[in-house]
Amino acid sequence: MKKSFISIFLFFLFTSLSWTVPDTNLQSYIKTNPFESSMFLLLVIGLLAISIILFVLTKIHRKKNNALEKADKAKTDFLARMSHEIRTPLSAIIGLNTLALEKLVKVDGAEIASTYLKKIDISSHHLLELVNNILDISKISEGQMKLKKTNFSINSLLSSLYDIYFIEAKNKNLTLSIQNAVKDFDTIIGDSLLLKEVLSNLISNAIKFNKSQGIVTLSVEDRTSSTNDTHSENIKTIRFTINDSGVGMHRK
Repeated sequence: MKKSFISIFLFFLFTSLSWTVPDTNLQSYIKTNPFESSMFLLLVIGLLAISIILFVLTKIHRKKNNALEKADKAKTDFLARMSHEIRTPLSAIIGLNTLALEKLVKVDGAEIASTYLKKIDISSHHLLELVNNILDISKISEGQMKLKKTNFSINSLLSSLYDIYFIEAKNKNLTLSIQNAVKDFDTIIGDSLLLKEVLSNLISNAIKFNKSQGIVTLSVEDRTSSTNDTHSENIKTIRFTINDSGVGMHRK
């Protein structure tokens, strides 16, 4: 790049000379036209200075871009590596919790303990899903992230979300409720993990920014008829809505 930069500058310089200096002896021209010669020299020096500055700035900018790219790659590699490391003990927790549920005998308090263990199991699986989402960061940066189409139950999704955030809502003296108005069907096709992640973030924020004795409600309804979709009977429009009694967000 440096050689090409010098070649371009020299070409521009000699072209300028041919335009500015007539076909006479150069020394005699300078003697007879000192002011024009001085101005031309200043112009050449100015152009040279500007060219050097631009060249240096371009080089600095390129170095910064390379450094940012390396830092971004290092961050992605770190997240992927840590996600793999976290999955190992998390899988052990899920496995031990499953064994505890299987070995639990019917004694006093066993039913309550079983309920708590099931909630631990649901929360652990949710945490594992979040860890797996971290692994998707590298896929996103490489443009390989794709939506997964799998069958999943609406009721199971709602029950899982309720079990995950019930304790958090209770600790803040909030009422968390689920309202499912979809009655004609339960199984749908889509990316359940991404849908769950979106709903989880919304519920978490609704709880976080709510006041004591407040309410957080997740409602689901079938909006197929209102969309007037006549292309296929298998296409359904479902709306998830989260209402809360928090302060909300400013219009700005």
